[in-house]
Amino acid sequence: MKAAGVTLAALVIILFAGLRFVHLEADFPPGVSGSGDLYTDEGAYSSAAVRWVTTGQWRLEGDFNPAVNLPVYPLIQAVTFKALGLSLGHARLTSVILYLLLMAAVWALARRWAGPVTALIALLVMAVNFNAFAFSRLALLEVPMTLFVVLGLLAAARGGATGTVLAAAAFLLALLTKTAAGFALPVILLVLLWRPEPLTRRLAQAGLFCALTGLGLLAYYFVLVRGHLPDYQTYFMTNVLLRTQGGLWDLGRALVRIIWYGRQFDPVLYPLALLGAAGVLVVGGKLRRHPLFWISVVWIAAYLATLATQNYAPARFYLVLAAPVGLLLGLMIEHLARSGRRGAAGLLAGVVILALAVSGGRAVDYLRHPQYSWASMMRELHGLVRQDGRENPVILGHFANSLSLGTGLLSLNDHYTWKSSLPARLERYRPDYYVTLGGIEAPIRSVLERYGTVEPVRTWDVFHNYYTGEPVALYRLTRKSPLEASRP
Repeated sequence: MKAAGVTLAALVIILFAGLRFVHLEADFPPGVSGSGDLYTDEGAYSSAAVRWVTTGQWRLEGDFNPAVNLPVYPLIQAVTFKALGLSLGHARLTSVILYLLLMAAVWALARRWAGPVTALIALLVMAVNFNAFAFSRLALLEVPMTLFVVLGLLAAARGGATGTVLAAAAFLLALLTKTAAGFALPVILLVLLWRPEPLTRRLAQAGLFCALTGLGLLAYYFVLVRGHLPDYQTYFMTNVLLRTQGGLWDLGRALVRIIWYGRQFDPVLYPLALLGAAGVLVVGGKLRRHPLFWISVVWIAAYLATLATQNYAPARFYLVLAAPVGLLLGLMIEHLARSGRRGAAGLLAGVVILALAVSGGRAVDYLRHPQYSWASMMRELHGLVRQDGRENPVILGHFANSLSLGTGLLSLNDHYTWKSSLPARLERYRPDYYVTLGGIEAPIRSVLERYGTVEPVRTWDVFHNYYTGEPVALYRLTRKSPLEASRP
């Protein structure tokens, strides 16, 4: 690649890295996600950090406490909130910074085995792709998980006892950020076994890696999980077991569906990378013996297989594929150019640049017209709560944890816990407000009306009501007096 091209690519990467900091509290772009995660997930997985900076306690007895299962990201967020203060923008700032660190780690990974073309193409895809741009600005688990995975790969490539120990530590952090990081096990083992060392030494390092990871998980269980087993079981049941596919036929159909849904990442670059990799596997050649090619292929295959075990695959899950897709495309372009097929390399590079130009245009247009329905709703809701003057108000609801990011209110989750425990939690924490999309579900309304009066306060149109077609609704809860509660 000519010096002018390198300079231009570097400037584009820096530009889109910087644009990630613009309008951080703006609404997520419409039409990208069909999942309800825009309402729920940012707050759910930061809830321990929010509680810690507002109450000094990281968990709430009987409520949804995912930090027992996934403690790493709440710890990172707690540092951010303690240093900068609690806000939706600061929660998202953490994710942006981690994503930039991920890009730096991918650059280091690419340069270990490939030239600057591969590294630049990989970073261009990660920086400019619209799906990656949008989701890397949300406070979600995919970014830190992927960062720890890449750090594990870099440590494994270093080799030796130190590299193996660091790889195990990074992999353990990835697993304790999000359990889907299990996909990286074969990828890290591949790197450990690929090293130019005697087979016995490579096997010993792979064994040490597995042993250290297992010991780390055992230590985590005895130090944290054993004392909070109900919290661990609640998360595991609702977010893992209840979503697990059963039977080979179901798994096969799910894998086909998951591969097809990968187009959510990019309708051009994703299939182009997969088709190119398939062609290399069939035709052979030098690229098929390239370690970075196999790292990328095993990464994509293992991750898609992991997603296929679940019956839930929202668009944000495919953010994890940004790095290997970019690496594959960069490798193919660089390989074609070095083997003398400059026309083919230029054609492939042109397709990649055109696809990224469309993505980049979408990102710039999105930032030119920011909307703030979500952040505005939080501020207005907080104002209404302050006007009521209730002491230490508590808010209940499926996405109440997310509202805590913008309000600091103590929140309870009514969905990711056993419904049978709701009456007891109502009596224990005495929530003052209930928030939901549209009307209240009949079973929950029944419980709330036994607890007290349920008074509608206000509704807001948020995210264009994309998920259920209904607005966010706030209800005021007034607990019955003991005399009223005793009446039939």
